[in-house]
Amino acid sequence: MPIIDIEPVGEATIDTAQLAAALGDALKAPAGTLWIRVRRLDKAAYAENGGLPARLPVFVRVLARHGDSTLRQAQALAIAEVVAQTVARPRASVHVIFEPGARGRVFFGGEPDRR
Repeated sequence: MPIIDIEPVGEATIDTAQLAAALGDALKAPAGTLWIRVRRLDKAAYAENGGLPARLPVFVRVLARHGDSTLRQAQALAIAEVVAQTVARPRASVHVIFEPGARGRVFFGGEPDRR
């Protein structure tokens, strides 16, 4: 059930279907159980102290049923790798943020996710 929000800063060409498939493969998610949303953040709406880096970042937020902290680093690495390849930015520019576990917080059609 991961819901993954991808937010590149500045221009980026993204094939969302390809990205969803690649993330599903990387996370071993069965078909129809991983969703992505892509929103771009205008470069003018982003700043860093010390000025903008040569490679603008991509922020990735992951909402999943539960967070197995023993798997997080491997999952973060897999996500960063797939997003970096798809967005054509270095992996070091992809920042993965895991939200608190979604169990009991996410409802599909008003019903709890029972998977």
